[in-house]
Amino acid sequence: MKKLMDAYYTKTGKAVSSVRFLADGDRLAPTDTAASLGLEDNEGIDAMVEQVGG
Repeated sequence: MKKLMDAYYTKTGKAVSSVRFLADGDRLAPTDTAASLGLEDNEGIDAMVEQVGG
């Protein structure tokens, strides 16, 4: 997942520390793979950006 995460940071300009990636509600680590997570075709990964304030 590291390659995917790095591409997201580059494209959005978000800081690494401000984004959380989730699959089925579980946080992803850069060392995870689609196979280790049990992801199948057309399953999504969510990117949650930290928001401070209201």
